[in-house]
Amino acid sequence: MGKKTPPIFLVYLLTLILGSLFTMIPSASGFLLSTPGMGLSKLDYGNVFILLISGALFTSYFGGVIAKNTGTKNLLIFGLCMSSISMGLFSLESLFLQEVGLSYPVLMLILFFLGTGYGAMMTSLATDFLTRKRSAQHLFTTLGMGACISPLLFKVCQTLELWWVAPLLLASSLALLSILVFLLFPKPDKSGSIAAFSLKCLTQKKGLILLAGMTVFYGICETLFSTWGIVFLMQDKALSNPISSYALFFFWFFVMLGRFIPLGAARLKPKTTLIASSLMLAIGCIAAGLSSSTSFILISFCLAGLGCSRLLPLMHQSGQKIFAGQEMAVSGMLSGMYIIGYGLAASGVACIERRTQISFTSLFIGVGILVLITCSTILWSSRKRILAR
Repeated sequence: MGKKTPPIFLVYLLTLILGSLFTMIPSASGFLLSTPGMGLSKLDYGNVFILLISGALFTSYFGGVIAKNTGTKNLLIFGLCMSSISMGLFSLESLFLQEVGLSYPVLMLILFFLGTGYGAMMTSLATDFLTRKRSAQHLFTTLGMGACISPLLFKVCQTLELWWVAPLLLASSLALLSILVFLLFPKPDKSGSIAAFSLKCLTQKKGLILLAGMTVFYGICETLFSTWGIVFLMQDKALSNPISSYALFFFWFFVMLGRFIPLGAARLKPKTTLIASSLMLAIGCIAAGLSSSTSFILISFCLAGLGCSRLLPLMHQSGQKIFAGQEMAVSGMLSGMYIIGYGLAASGVACIERRTQISFTSLFIGVGILVLITCSTILWSSRKRILAR
């Protein structure tokens, strides 16, 4: 009798909610930095993400050990509970929002719980997708769909002056899902590989080191838009909170849209896809920095989202081809590298701006130029290899 697998509809629903969970705090960034909110500085806002990254990497690294002892089902339930607690606490922040001496430490706790929950859920769900022999495209497309939800949900609730309802709805959904996982998932399976974060496979294939570095860089680029986009548009471009929230929504919508159109992209060679996506991302970064028109800024966020859409799935697919037979290890390692890139940008951007007096506008343009340089290097090295034949 074959080994039972979790209901596929529930796995996709969990992945959808995970995407929404990951973008809830960035969706609230404009509110958290505003006077009606917590009145945080950019440095205070960026520093709390250190706890999110620490929690995510810690749980992902030890997720393999936990899953081997208790099963991926229990690891997933743990992640759902930690995530539900984090969103519940975020909702309760409305009771003491202006008391920064209390609300900021609670926000730090929220981010740590959120990172811990995200790391556990991502490890469990990536393992399930790979066990079913489904491509990374399925996982990241569903995550992209979920990421679109939070900017609109938070904006609607904030407009109704009920911002705390958005995290409360997410906390309730996560709590309900933890019950469904307990009831519908099969008994914990302690056998098999786990997609946990580890650096062991880096020493076995040279190509993976380059791929890991590119994934870290991708994490930095995506985080500029996803975590700092609203702050950048409100403070550097003087756009309103609603327009900034729509820009973030458009970014994630085009990330999702690009992942929903795999057929045409699948016919392209990986190098062609990499260069085309990188060019769109670079143009989006530079245009966002240079544009003063609201319309052009929104278009630049759309273009950057479309560029990001293909890059992360491509890196995972390429890594799994390079290291065939060890897909779990590669997926866990690259997911960890993405989190490292996310953390470097989320917590480092405000420090760079404060220490060097470099504006967000210059950072966006600079990152876009770095992406162009990377594209040119790939093209030059490919041409050199062809000429050498």
